[in-house]
Order: sequence, then C-alpha cells, then structure tokens
Amino acid sequence: MTRVLLVEDETDLLSLVSEALDEHGVAVIQANSGQKALQQLQAGANFDALVSDIAMPGNISGIDVAHEVLKAY
Repeated sequence: MTRVLLVEDETDLLSLVSEALDEHGVAVIQANSGQKALQQLQAGANFDALVSDIAMPGNISGIDVAHEVLKAY
C-alpha cells in the first residue's frame, strides 16, 4: 500500500484530501503543520510521497519540510 505524508494546516482540506486518497487505497499520514510533519519524520514515519501546503503558519513551510525529507532519504 502506498503511504503519503500529507501536510496541510486547513483542517477541512486536510480531511477532504485524506478521505479522497484513502478511497483510492492510499494510506495517509496527516500533519497539520510543518512542525508536526518534521516530528513524523523524526519519529521514523515511512512514506512513499509527500504532499504539502507551501505557506503555513509558523516558521516551517512546506518547502522546509521537503528539504528535510530530501536529507532523510
């Protein structure tokens, strides 16, 4: 099963996209901020793809998350 790390700060959009991916057989790991996404990475979460909002509140953007993913893999 394909696993996706989905990073989105808007709760409704996070839920909607998660449900749509789930209906297509994709396992979704949710993170509602860049910080939470980085915590998932540090905890050893395995995933096949990253789908992320770019601009999010706080000091960690989707681009920052992508850079960290590239470093980890």
